[in-house]
Amino acid sequence: MAGYSARRSHDHPVLVERLLARPRVHFDSAVEDLALDAQAELALSAQHRVPPVDLMIAALADHYSFGLLHYDSQFEHIRERTNLSYDSIWLAPQGSLP
Repeated sequence: MAGYSARRSHDHPVLVERLLARPRVHFDSAVEDLALDAQAELALSAQHRVPPVDLMIAALADHYSFGLLHYDSQFEHIRERTNLSYDSIWLAPQGSLP
């Protein structure tokens, strides 16, 4: 949900407006299939205990040719061990943030 990150109630409408102005992508059956295929690939080596939302985000990045700006090693794990392809861009060096 777009407004979850609003710090105060009066920030909510401004944040939602700014976020909804960004391009939107859709999670359809093709993206779902990519996520399920990636999970199956990971399961072959018992590496499938990845949060489903991370698999969905990675599948969206692959499907729409987006890069991922993140601070989550799961996206490296997915990219290195599945057929999903996307640019993985760390927000900050791994381990540098509390």
